[in-house]
Amino acid sequence: MKLTWVLLAVFVSLVSAHQQPLSEEKPTWMSKYGAQRDQPFSGPLSFAHLPYDRCLENEDAIPITPFDNALAVDQMEVAYSTLLDRKPVGGFGENDVTRALSKDGLGHPRVIRSVILEFAS
Repeated sequence: MKLTWVLLAVFVSLVSAHQQPLSEEKPTWMSKYGAQRDQPFSGPLSFAHLPYDRCLENEDAIPITPFDNALAVDQMEVAYSTLLDRKPVGGFGENDVTRALSKDGLGHPRVIRSVILEFAS
């Protein structure tokens, strides 16, 4: 009889402790992280919930180095003029085509061969 009263007291204390509301409010996800514009399962807000800073929102914090457009144009001109200065293909053998177009004198993969042979015919 005593054992049932003890078990009943333990059970009542567990149930009453379980039903008490918590006094502190946890911050909502939106107030903690703000609005997300990307996909819901990408980036630092995926399943890890790691702390992060929005470092890309401030444009002054990112050092911007201008790309040298003159160098890029020069590289494209050299590549284009090198391509145009090559001799035309003499023989249409499978290895002759790729050797004539290559600067190193070696044969190239079959994909390039098929494209060149298709273009040459």
